[in-house]
Amino acid sequence: MREGRLLAEESPSTLLTQFNTDNLETVFLTLSQKQADGQLSSLNLKIGDLVHKSDSMFSISSSSQSIPDGHASTDELMKEHKSSHSVINRNRIKALLDKNCKQFYRNSL
Repeated sequence: MREGRLLAEESPSTLLTQFNTDNLETVFLTLSQKQADGQLSSLNLKIGDLVHKSDSMFSISSSSQSIPDGHASTDELMKEHKSSHSVINRNRIKALLDKNCKQFYRNSL
């Protein structure tokens, strides 16, 4: 996970074989660079297409990638959340003044 977004949702052994390396730091570096370049969503689709778990009760295939991306709704929620911070809250101002007065009193002794 980087900047609140999942880079890859695979087991460590799968990631090591996928990126042909022997440590996870290299995998993380590669995924971080792909995210910075904006190529991460296509990379996740390719990894999702390659993973098949036939020995377990379920399998992950490319059909599971048809779930719509929910970034638009979360972006709207974040904008709404940020806009509520700009409103002056009377209780918050009172608490900050109270805290500052107590700190001033303690440090003045």
